[in-house]
Amino acid sequence: MAVVKGKFIIGAVGPVIYKIYRGQQVITGKARGTVKISAETIKSATTFGKASSFATQLRRSVSQIVTSNYDGTMPHRLTRDIVRILIKGHDPETGTFYFNASSFEVLRGFQFNIKSPFDYSLLELPYISVSDDRLTLHLPEINVPKHLKFPPKATSCNISFSMVEFNLLDKTRKVTLLGSTIIANVKSVIPAQEWKATVMPGWFSVIAMSLNFVQRNFTGDVALNTKEYCPAMIVSAGFIAAVDRVGPFTLQTGTYRTVYYK
Repeated sequence: MAVVKGKFIIGAVGPVIYKIYRGQQVITGKARGTVKISAETIKSATTFGKASSFATQLRRSVSQIVTSNYDGTMPHRLTRDIVRILIKGHDPETGTFYFNASSFEVLRGFQFNIKSPFDYSLLELPYISVSDDRLTLHLPEINVPKHLKFPPKATSCNISFSMVEFNLLDKTRKVTLLGSTIIANVKSVIPAQEWKATVMPGWFSVIAMSLNFVQRNFTGDVALNTKEYCPAMIVSAGFIAAVDRVGPFTLQTGTYRTVYYK
């Protein structure tokens, strides 16, 4: 069974063992051979499986703006963070999970590509405000090139936002493209902008954003984002319009059905 110690996981979760070595998270496989499988081992494996499945659903849900240009460690890093969340929210008596408004804070600022940290490219980061079931996403004033750093040859940047809401009770999800804005690579001051949306009370919400750089030439626009450079991150994650404590959830594995898309 694994436990959370600070920002690290220590112990066995499913088929792997989490350790700390020289201040870094290390993952090793369990030794092979005939072993006695305890009830705790089965529970840990189940928790790992649910975390892995949910991480996959989250990643696929924001694929339109994050694309496939994430770094090779991203799926593991996302699963690791969700394992930490599930361990803290797990009720060992019932095998179910309970969460609160801050349970998913660890995902805020998650980088989909650690080779291109988001705040290296955009220095004025967005934030959200919520009133009842109305969410507002705020993008502060951007001074180009002071606040937005363009890679070589880039002529513009498309800043895109997507929100995914998961109903953890019936495996449905709502995907909303919150908005986008295109900023040219010329010295300028872009006024603050905001986008509004209605959120579903009691649903788990994730807002992700990406910076998509292009080069314009005589043949049209050429995408510059690659596996080596693709700034994308999670802006917020949690039960935005939730009560203090939500649950219990069984967190079934498998694909979530999309019930609304815009």
